[in-house]
Amino acid sequence: MVVFSFCSSCQEFQQFSTHLDIVFVLDTTGSMSSYIKQTKLIIESTIKKYQERAQDVKFGIVAYRDFPPEDTSYITKILQLSDASIALGFLKELNAEGGGDTPEAVLKALYDASTNIEWRNLQNDEKTKYKKGKNHQITYFSLCFFCYNNK
Repeated sequence: MVVFSFCSSCQEFQQFSTHLDIVFVLDTTGSMSSYIKQTKLIIESTIKKYQERAQDVKFGIVAYRDFPPEDTSYITKILQLSDASIALGFLKELNAEGGGDTPEAVLKALYDASTNIEWRNLQNDEKTKYKKGKNHQITYFSLCFFCYNNK
């Protein structure tokens, strides 16, 4: 497992691997309607930045809405690990609508991201390339040490 961070301020990677599997979990309920455009732009920018810097990077997306009866369109919509162009096309089609106040399927989406995505084993062993639970890449967004201390 490789853990690294991406600074939200200076847009730089603090540690980096050349082979990555990255999955975004995105709220697409109606309450996101005023934020969805900016959120999608940030995800798009992140995809492009990782694509430029990694030799082998795949992107997945798990979009979630509310559980029925609040919403009947979907609970989660999953894009398996794909090339950047496929992920960007999938992202473009997502919109924020429907739902009510409760219950959002955020935990179901996180569960789907961890268990229903076909994460790759990045040790270049073709026999075990898509075994779940191997070598997950974890990214978290925060401020790097330099940006944090110079706010």
